[in-house]
Amino acid sequence: MTVNSLIVRTGPEPWKRKRRKIVLGRPFLGGRRKNVLILYKPQKIAYAQVHPLLRQEGTGSAAAVRFRLYPTKDAETGIPSRLKNADHVIVQPWDPDPDRMDRLLESVRSPPSRPGMTVFDSVASLSLSFGRLLPEADFYFKKSLYADPSRYAQDRLGGSNLSEFYGTRYDLDMDVAPGRDLGGDISKLRLSPNFLTEPTLFERFRKGGEPARQGGEARPIDLHARLGGKSRDGWYGRMRQDAEAQVDRIGDISAATGGGLPWAEYMAELGRSKLCFSPFGSGELCWRDVEAILAGAVLLKPSMDHLRTLPDLYRPWETYVPLAWDFSDLGEKVRMLLGAQDMREEIAREAYCTARDFARSTGPVDAYRDMLAS
Repeated sequence: MTVNSLIVRTGPEPWKRKRRKIVLGRPFLGGRRKNVLILYKPQKIAYAQVHPLLRQEGTGSAAAVRFRLYPTKDAETGIPSRLKNADHVIVQPWDPDPDRMDRLLESVRSPPSRPGMTVFDSVASLSLSFGRLLPEADFYFKKSLYADPSRYAQDRLGGSNLSEFYGTRYDLDMDVAPGRDLGGDISKLRLSPNFLTEPTLFERFRKGGEPARQGGEARPIDLHARLGGKSRDGWYGRMRQDAEAQVDRIGDISAATGGGLPWAEYMAELGRSKLCFSPFGSGELCWRDVEAILAGAVLLKPSMDHLRTLPDLYRPWETYVPLAWDFSDLGEKVRMLLGAQDMREEIAREAYCTARDFARSTGPVDAYRDMLAS
């Protein structure tokens, strides 16, 4: 086991570990391996996008690559000389402020070298939050992309397709954000793996055996629907309140509702649930989606037909059950599934095996093949 893989596989919140700063921030070495510098955001959502590169360094498309980490925030004032000889720089911005993005760009492109550059956009929505960097980048990675790229050119109420749909549904007053005609830049868009590459989830899938069964008395909870965010302002809070109201309307089923739980208790409860309702968050992809699949619960979620993800965990009636975006068919589909154990078993198994087999393969690092070969 390499030093890098030891660090990325152990301990809570690995993006904050002191050893990471010391070991993965040390100078690049010589030799024939490519040097790739990752300017990363030390935060769970962002790190899930970076983790497969470090976890699978030396395998698949990363067989001849050496990685180093440096915080994005610190890079805004310059990149240390010990890390200047990178062949390629991955920039993971978080703040869309134009001045901050310009400072990052200046740091990456400053002499003596002008390495290739890739953007890792970890923002939840499908919008290209750091599109200002797109013309200068060689590649631009997101966890999900529109299946129809022309949708990036559409103006959006509130800035995203979700804010537009739910803002219109609840008659909210929001500004319109202009779309972006990508032109020749559209070829730079790439998919990075979705949330299953978060370290804890990734290792559980890698080590997982067969998916948990749906039958018997092991799953006394019919529907898992612990929905946070109901007190938030705007479309998000209204959407979550609406989702909870639809759960309440189902009536005589066993449902897990209410506030959050410590993660271990939450996962144990999911493991006792037949179904899991996962409405959208700030974006379409949610931690709950992957957690439900890991726990063997059948995922019910508003239709995801408009986007692409890696791996494809959103194949209707194969890996999840699609719902109307207004949740109006939730009760009907819950009751149908509760009376169809074989169908639940098949969907839960296919979703679990898709995620497990992807995590066990070199697929997570191979997602970055074009970038690593550039």
